[in-house]
Amino acid sequence: MTEMSMVETLTIWNFAVSSMDAGEFEDALKKFSVLEGRTDSSQQLITSGRNLFNIGQAYFALGELENAAQSFQASVDKDKMMAVAHFMLGNVNLALNRDRKALQNFTDSQFYLRGNKLINYQQLGLKFKLYLCEILANRAIAHSRLGDTQEAKNDFLQALQAKVEPRHSVIEDSLLCWQVSCACDIIVIF
Repeated sequence: MTEMSMVETLTIWNFAVSSMDAGEFEDALKKFSVLEGRTDSSQQLITSGRNLFNIGQAYFALGELENAAQSFQASVDKDKMMAVAHFMLGNVNLALNRDRKALQNFTDSQFYLRGNKLINYQQLGLKFKLYLCEILANRAIAHSRLGDTQEAKNDFLQALQAKVEPRHSVIEDSLLCWQVSCACDIIVIF
């Protein structure tokens, strides 16, 4: 554990975020990891839940899915209300074929979205917007993989109604593909 001033903490955070934006995920991972070891009052400024989420994002981008899952789980453990951490944990679990866990993660994510169509996490220092339609589409995939055809269909249809951005047209494509083949290998993962 190292003690850091608030200025040092903010500087490292900014460099880590800049590294993520530049696609330098290993560098970002090192910088975010340094912040996990701090011991001073600046810890209140950048909570572990948010920092662990960013660590999970870096691992996810690097394809280190087990490490990403551990980081997102730790983020959820630190901040249960962080819907986006539940969502990303669900995405990792889907990618690792842990469909039942993914289903629970997406259900938790929807619950912590608290009735909103989206949450913009930028105000918390995270460059992420979480949309209800994305949660529902990925939950539909988890349902489908588990053989829950009616639940998958319901989630896909609700996701269609909750679309917000043009990029969400991929939900329609996934639904059509699923309807044609009821394929369990459709991946939306936003």
